[in-house]
Amino acid sequence: MRANAVRARFRAAALALAVGTLAGCPAALAAEVRVLCPSALRTPVVESARQFARAGRHRIEFVFASVAAVHKRIATGERADVVIGTAHGIDALIRLGRGIEGSRVPLVRSALALALPAGEAVPDIRDPIALAAVLQRAHVLVVPDASLGVPGGAQAAQLFERLGLTEQLRERTRFVVDAHEVGTRVAAGRADVGVGAMSELASVPGIALLGPITEPRTEGIAYAAAVVRTSANAELARAFIAHLRLPESQALFRKTGYLPIDQTKSAGDR
Repeated sequence: MRANAVRARFRAAALALAVGTLAGCPAALAAEVRVLCPSALRTPVVESARQFARAGRHRIEFVFASVAAVHKRIATGERADVVIGTAHGIDALIRLGRGIEGSRVPLVRSALALALPAGEAVPDIRDPIALAAVLQRAHVLVVPDASLGVPGGAQAAQLFERLGLTEQLRERTRFVVDAHEVGTRVAAGRADVGVGAMSELASVPGIALLGPITEPRTEGIAYAAAVVRTSANAELARAFIAHLRLPESQALFRKTGYLPIDQTKSAGDR
């Protein structure tokens, strides 16, 4: 039991990251902002924070965890200045009194993409008919397991349903419990086509990445940020959230497979 507790504390510590001193900002001189953020957004958010720290001599402390863990930790009173989570989750935290009303800002939405073996001819999948044809030609498809809550799984299932292909593709579909494995199986030749979260596929070598899939539209995960009610630096927290909306920050999200806010606004902020 004691060994398990030590390992749990080590894992929690490993997910903490301070940005600011790395940018030449002495910790003693820096105003600090503590951010709880889903691990899925780690790469773009940390790079954006580096820019923010360099510009204002601020120190950003991150704690990364699963979306559910982020929501729970703020709901149970953990200290933070900024919380990033799903739009639904942020709304719930504000209703609970853990977030400041009026501070909620929508950030980005997850997107689906296709993974094909590198070197294959790249089809144009902007048309749903062409997209359906690519899926129908595949002997083996690999997708995240929606029943286990793997990121991208529910969205992929919705895509198949809206294309009218759920039954036709059922026998050829293989489910994985690791979203990253969608791409690695295609790269290894174990599947003809992968369908998954673009953010999980963007870093996989050995595949051709086609996306984002915009038609038919599927309901991706919408992310938002808010200032935590107990924040000791509420104005600085608001400034950091505003920084995440800047074009240069949105470009970082796009690079890692998320749809920028200006492309998702009309789809609804869910």
